[in-house]
Amino acid sequence: MPFEATADIPARTAVTIGTTGKITKATTGGAAAGTTIGVTVDAIGSGKVGRVVVLGPVDNVPADGSIAAGSPVIASTTTAGSVIAKAAPTTGEGLGFAIAAASGGLVTIWVNRSIGGIT
Repeated sequence: MPFEATADIPARTAVTIGTTGKITKATTGGAAAGTTIGVTVDAIGSGKVGRVVVLGPVDNVPADGSIAAGSPVIASTTTAGSVIAKAAPTTGEGLGFAIAAASGGLVTIWVNRSIGGIT
């Protein structure tokens, strides 16, 4: 889906959506706020519109720590724009799940905001 960026955002970056409907690089702690919306496809310049995957696969997403295949992922709690595994995401935290295992570096994920914590 197309979204306008409030600041420069690199390709393959987890992003959050603000109250204006514009996106920014997910900050640490953004997952807990429940505003993580998806992952950018390409780099998006400030004030420009770019594509964000809100449902479906994305490869080469920066990852923190070890992530097992099938593990739920959320916006990283340590590195802005990256993802991290979380066994039981709370409502609003889940960004998707890892398609393949990763140990830091890059991971392929399936973006699906309904992962985890749905009540």
